[in-house]
Amino acid sequence: MREDHDLPLPHVPSLAADFDAAGTALLLEGEAEAGRPFTLAGRRILVTGDEVRGSVDVWSHPSRVVTDLRVQGAEALTVRVAPGCVARGLVLAGARIEETIFVTRELPVAVIEWAARDPLDLLLIWRTETQRTWPPTEAAREALRYRVGDQSLTVSRAADRGEAGDLATFVFSSRPDRLTADPDEGTAVPALQMRAAFRLDRGKRVRMVVAASCAGWPDVEWALARIAHLRAEVVRTIASASARREEALALRAPGLRASAALEWAKYRLDAFSITTPGLGSAVVTGYGPSAGESGGGDSATCYAREAIWAALAHLAAGQFERARDVLQLWGRLQHVTGKIPGECSTSGAMRYDASDTTALYLLLAAWYLLWTADLSTFQQEREHVDRALAFCESMPTGDGLPTPARGDRPWIDPGSPGGYGLGLYEAAIWAAALARLADAMEAAGEKERVVALRDRAAAARAAFTRRLYDSKLGFYGARVRPDGTLDTAQTALQAVPLLVGVTDADQAASWLDAIAGPAFSTSWGVRSRPATDPGYDPASARDGVRPLLTGLVSWAEYSAGRARAAYRHWRANLDLMSQGERGAWAEVLHGRRRLALGSCSNSAGAAAMVVAPLVYGMLGVVPDAPFSRVRLAPQFPETWRFASLTNLRVGEARIRLDYQRQKHGQTFRIEQTAGDLPLTLVFEPALPVRSIAQVFVDGRGAQLETFRLGERTGVRVQMALDHERVLRIEV
Repeated sequence: MREDHDLPLPHVPSLAADFDAAGTALLLEGEAEAGRPFTLAGRRILVTGDEVRGSVDVWSHPSRVVTDLRVQGAEALTVRVAPGCVARGLVLAGARIEETIFVTRELPVAVIEWAARDPLDLLLIWRTETQRTWPPTEAAREALRYRVGDQSLTVSRAADRGEAGDLATFVFSSRPDRLTADPDEGTAVPALQMRAAFRLDRGKRVRMVVAASCAGWPDVEWALARIAHLRAEVVRTIASASARREEALALRAPGLRASAALEWAKYRLDAFSITTPGLGSAVVTGYGPSAGESGGGDSATCYAREAIWAALAHLAAGQFERARDVLQLWGRLQHVTGKIPGECSTSGAMRYDASDTTALYLLLAAWYLLWTADLSTFQQEREHVDRALAFCESMPTGDGLPTPARGDRPWIDPGSPGGYGLGLYEAAIWAAALARLADAMEAAGEKERVVALRDRAAAARAAFTRRLYDSKLGFYGARVRPDGTLDTAQTALQAVPLLVGVTDADQAASWLDAIAGPAFSTSWGVRSRPATDPGYDPASARDGVRPLLTGLVSWAEYSAGRARAAYRHWRANLDLMSQGERGAWAEVLHGRRRLALGSCSNSAGAAAMVVAPLVYGMLGVVPDAPFSRVRLAPQFPETWRFASLTNLRVGEARIRLDYQRQKHGQTFRIEQTAGDLPLTLVFEPALPVRSIAQVFVDGRGAQLETFRLGERTGVRVQMALDHERVLRIEV
């Protein structure tokens, strides 16, 4: 370690703007219980923290530049959390401190402020090593260069390994009484221990700006110039968040939980969008506490499976740009063989051992076009789509169903030797991808491809039933083992064939009964495997409760007309909104106790399952934006007297749906609120009744087709959304 006077010192920006007044507009939530993790994420900066000790880590993707920042001797008593901001009440030797942490939307900058409510001596301590995420680099073992100024401190990694761009600078709003950087000998990689001391009188405050980038000094200097106008940056971030929130799907329903959970889920899903060197625009799938002294951990991870399921929720929420980022990212990372990787770190390291991601990528490509009508992006991805199709077709097949390679990892590993075999989940995704791609190719005008894909989809679906359905037992098996025998174990993944339309409710009846029962279901979600299984381990990630799986089960139950169980499982996910990190959903929970497991406290896949079961399940949305068509098949809960959904995006169109339940019937109002061309709507509401007495469309009596859907009776009508449509159903 050496102090290098060739390193630049930043111009100290003016940080005297009224941060508190601007921060008020962030609508900080009420006090939350201290003792939980928290995450603040911009596109280029990430702050994770521990509420009790007050420690904070800061990442500038893909490097961790601050580890364990804290006020020496202080503990957190209260915490308030809002999108982009965290405010904590700290206590230090009886003196009280108000700490505010703010993260910008686009800049690689975090601003932290400490305000003294009582006179005190403030000692800030943190460590930096500019260590990148997995995998560690050789340059990380080289010494750091640093330079201490009057009000700032700059740190850079050694320049002789070609990574001189990694740089972090720390700027204070006032001159510290003491500012030091000393070698930290207790770490696996070279690190510096930083200290900054201040004497604060009552009502005085000090701010620290952390600016860091892998793109070198010009990028940091630009960011500091922008953050000099702190109030403007706060207001800009607030305005951007408000605009994104108002443009996306919104829900008003009885009580506050559903609406609040949807707003937090939309915010969290959008906040997983990052920009990082080597990857460009990417969507990570989880945030959690930093791991270990080496800095390699899971603070930001990219898993294709979770990203793609989350992207389907992005589409449902109207966040089309985020779904496009997911599609393009995993297409760019495609192997030369056509296989889509299962995992990628923010440093760009990849693994290609997932059994399902290539077929999932194909499914997303099709759904993206059907939701957005963005033919340009779909055509740009065609090379990746064609290669992914060719890869799946080159795999060993059983009647048109690709069998994962022996070394591929399934989502829920049965743990048996000899390989995995043909999995029900993977086979269902493949059959569904073929069917949806046929729809997408029809929109693209490729008639010959449409015929071939539909023939293959029909063959795959027939083979799915023939190979995986046990007619004697009356349910599907989890997989066909390598020796050809059927594994009849039941898992939560058997939801997937139902929700993608590869099987029907009658064939899945016994599974639907089981999944709603106590062996699978808890008040906080659905276990991956039944608790009655002799090898079940409730404390393992494999067997715990995953909100992602709970959401898929809810979605499948709605598809089967099991609306009561579906709503109960969806509500279980809503209730987890503040189980761990406030306004976030943990990746996995204990199977027997309402307790989060693992290090991922903020999961994209889990947040997605607030949105997806609502839109695909409860609302029954099937988009066909290229042909200006959409299907809506709502199954509103029996306990809801009303509901209002706005900004349901289908291509350029937006739809508002209002629902009201009266004593002897239900009324639906549907209006297209944006878009030049009126959509053709196929409307199929299903009510919890045995029969329907009369139906009125726009005030006129109508004889409509009725149908049974599980516990409900529905009606079917087709109409153009060229003006507000009103459907009243009397029972």
